[in-house]
Formats: sequence, C-alpha cells, structure tokens
Amino acid sequence: MKVYKRQFKSGLRAVIIPKTTTPIVTVNISYQVGSKDEKVGKTGLAHLFEHLMFEGTPNVPKGKFDQICSEAGGTNNAYTTYDWTTFYMTVPNTQLELALWLEADRLYNFELQQSVLDVQKDVVTEEIYQTVIDRPYGQWRDHLSTVAFRSDCSYSWEVQGLIDDVRSVTLEDANNFRNKYYKPKNAVLTICGDVEVESTFALIEKYFNEGNGTPDDIERNNFAPEMRLTGGVASYEDNVPHSAVFVSFHCAGFAEGREDYVAKVYTDIMARGRSSKLYNSLVYEKEIASHAGVFFDKRENSSLLTFFIIANENSTTCDDLYNAMMEEIISAKKSSFFASDLERSKNYLKTVLSGNFLKTGGIADLVSTKEMFENDPEAAFNLIDKYDAITMEDIEQFMEMRILEDKVIRVDVVPKPEEAEEE
Repeated sequence: MKVYKRQFKSGLRAVIIPKTTTPIVTVNISYQVGSKDEKVGKTGLAHLFEHLMFEGTPNVPKGKFDQICSEAGGTNNAYTTYDWTTFYMTVPNTQLELALWLEADRLYNFELQQSVLDVQKDVVTEEIYQTVIDRPYGQWRDHLSTVAFRSDCSYSWEVQGLIDDVRSVTLEDANNFRNKYYKPKNAVLTICGDVEVESTFALIEKYFNEGNGTPDDIERNNFAPEMRLTGGVASYEDNVPHSAVFVSFHCAGFAEGREDYVAKVYTDIMARGRSSKLYNSLVYEKEIASHAGVFFDKRENSSLLTFFIIANENSTTCDDLYNAMMEEIISAKKSSFFASDLERSKNYLKTVLSGNFLKTGGIADLVSTKEMFENDPEAAFNLIDKYDAITMEDIEQFMEMRILEDKVIRVDVVPKPEEAEEE
C-alpha cells in the first residue's frame, strides 16, 4: 500500500493510505496524550476527556455527533491508553468531508460547561465501579501499578485514574488539559479508504490548518528505568469465591525496540488458550486452578507481562497458587517445547495482524501509532517481518533477561470473609 504524508502549518501530521476495495473511508485522529501524561492527584483526566469530546459544540449540540454520523451511514468510537487517545469514524467515502468537519469542529469549537463536566465525572465514576471496583478480581491492575512503579511515576496508576481524583476534577483542570494536549500539533490524522489523495489533503487543509490551544511545546513526564520496582507484593480482599494470584515481570516499552514482539510470541506460546502449557498444567494436570492465563500491557516506556491463576477450591491459598504457577514459568525456561511451538505462535500472531490490514479502521490505527511514536507511518506495513525475524535465541534471551524469580511483582486476591449472621 502507498502511504502519503504531509504536515500542515497548524502542526498537524496527516497520513493518507488509499484503499479502493470498498467505497468507505476511516478517519482516525489520535492525540499523543494518555494517563502517562497526568500528574499525581490529577489522574483520570485523559480518559475523562475522551468522554467530554462527545459532549457537543455550538455547531453540533450534545447527542448530535453520533446522530449525524449514523445518519450518514457511519460508525464512530474512541479509546484511551497509557500513551495516546484515539477517535475514529468510518463512513461512506462520499461523506469524507462531513467526517473531517465533525472532527475539526470538536477540536476547535468544543466549549466545556460545568454542568457537562459534572455529568461526565459521574458517568466515568460509575464506569470505574462497573468495570473495576465491583467486577470480580477487577482491581488487580490498580494494586499492581502501585507495586510495579514508584509513586512519582505516571505509570503507577491505571488509565481510568483514581476515583477520588476523577471526582475532584475542576473546570480549570479540564480546560488546562484540553489547551495543553488537544491541539493539531499534538495530533496525527490518518485517513484510509477509497479517496483521492490530493483532494483529501485539500480538505484537511481546509478544516485543520489553524492552530489552537497553548502555543508552547508540551513538556512530557519523564520516565527513568529506576522508576520500575520489583519484589513487591500487594494483597487485597474482594467479593470473589476463590483466591487468585497475578505475577508480573517488567519488559521494555514499545519505544525501545523489538522486544515488544518477542514478548508477544513468548506469551502466546506460554498461555494462549486452553491447550497452552500453562493452562493445561495448572488446570488439567495439577487441578489447582479453574483458570490461568496471561496479559501483556504495552506501554511506550515500560510494558508489563502478567500471568494469572484463579483457584478452583476454597482451601487453596495464594501461596499455593503462586508456587504452582512459578514452578511452571521457571521450568519453561529449561524446556524444549518453545522450539516446536515457535512457528505456530508466530503464524497465529501474523494471522491476527493480517486481519487488521483487511479493514480501513485497522490500517488507520496501526499507521497512526507508528507515525506518532516513530515518525514512520510505513513501519506499520513491516510488522509481519518483525514476527518472521524472531528466533528461538530471541525467546531464550528474553526469558533470561526478563523472567526472573527475584524480579517478580505479585498481587494476591483473597476472598472476603463471610459475615456472621446476626441472631
């Protein structure tokens, strides 16, 4: 696929990838701001502002953004990560100008009102309750972050932020956040679909050629390797039937090179699905767990690889779970099964990646992040080569460098004691 890139006087970087197989187009605008850019006591602003950007402008009142998009035959959504926030819309290619106008309108003309802020603070607070606090085993990431990173590191809280911080956000906080981060010079606009390149660039210039927000360069939070913590243990009680243990290891961030891809292959071999070594051993053979698996949370500066195990009966303690899981993780370093499974896992991950390239939205998303963090949109089309290049030696080096017993970070989840019935 051909990639066309241009930077406008507003500072906006725009990338166009023509894809003429179907008469649709995806407009993806990503801002280089995530929870990593927040400050202690002001967490949750990145995710909150994702919500606020749907709250309307003088031109497109509250509730009309989705309606206009839908009536034009399109869909839209957004998401926030540790490192960036993305808004995306897929519409018929005849509605490209409408999509660009909608995105430009909420970038330039969004006016935050106290009443709107109060409503969305309540919405986000309720979301935190539903997806984290009230969800069985849902708070493990919050506890993990506090023992995985120093308290002055902006990776020491999760994307949704701390609930008390969200509740305390002021109108001034929100406006300062918007003026600092929501401006063309901090954004990448990626368009993929059945479009003509030069006329599309002309539309982008028409709607996005002016700057806004503060003119200053953005001062980013600094990250240093010594902000990583190891050996920590967190424990909390939850309304769950059985104990669970989460065991994490620090990995390089995606900005540091190819380890991100090696880690994904390693985790796929170890723990993808019920036929994986980890699941088969802990659930079927040892019969100590009802479930076991792995998460890989990628971040720009420091990613985390987390194994988890959930007990299958009340008498199993967190120490029992930890010892059983660590035995599998460490013994795997001396096993030969990785060699036989390497190609299978690489092929699976390449298949998943290839699926993203079938859709305009998937292409736009991958290209956007590569432009944002590497200044190289074409790098998105070299990702399959990165998996092809991974060798057994890479996996072995990764295990020797990262999967270390003395570098474990651990979170125990313990069932709350049953309350005694009153007579």
